[in-house]
Amino acid sequence: MLSQISEPVCAMSKKSVLLDFEFTGLDSDYITDNEIIQAKAMVVESGKVACKNFGSKIPLSAHVQLTHGVTVYKGKSKFTQAAFNGLLRSLGGGGTDAEFWGWGVEQDKKMLKKYGIEIEIKDVQERFRLSEEFEVRLAREGAGLEEVYFLATGKKPQVNHDGVSELDAIKTLFDISLTLTPRPTLTVMPFGFCRGMPITEYVQQYRRQADGYRFHNSDVLAASLTAAIPAPTYRQWDDDECDDDEDEWDDE
Repeated sequence: MLSQISEPVCAMSKKSVLLDFEFTGLDSDYITDNEIIQAKAMVVESGKVACKNFGSKIPLSAHVQLTHGVTVYKGKSKFTQAAFNGLLRSLGGGGTDAEFWGWGVEQDKKMLKKYGIEIEIKDVQERFRLSEEFEVRLAREGAGLEEVYFLATGKKPQVNHDGVSELDAIKTLFDISLTLTPRPTLTVMPFGFCRGMPITEYVQQYRRQADGYRFHNSDVLAASLTAAIPAPTYRQWDDDECDDDEDEWDDE
């Protein structure tokens, strides 16, 4: 799922804080017990970075173990709202003076909500999806952090999911995103079995799927599908067709 529609970046009156989190694993509609085991933040304007590990009740998933090198972070405090606020305070980037950004932020927001943290996090990835320069390439070639970094810079990113290297990559893409030409809505399907198909064609060929997505979501793809659906047309009736024929009615 894509994030809520975000406004184009304007003059930076607030501090821009990049956020990234690591989890024991990915939640689903059925699996809901994963925990945050690493929180990272960077203030764009100052370059200050903070990264903190947290303990968990459940072991790290196989994928996370490969990058973090441990089965579980033992003897460490658990992630909490207070710990998150403390991380931001250490950077001078918390409170109402911060504008939060991340990469593919929907999972981050869902996980934070489990800890009572509901903040707006704007999505750098979405800015690339909505750009004239990269929309089609992301749909065709991949929209992950590493892929987009390569598409945007021509370089292979040095990214490790344990530590702050992801923040460095997000910062590079954040800076590039400020130079992109934004569109208000998507023009091609960004993912799924028809990724890359023009949305105007998708709503004609797969109207039921389009309506289902629009019903269950309020993100930029839902808005793009709605915008691509042709306005209804109505038959122009002749006045004579609407006249009642009194002879055909029973006036009992």
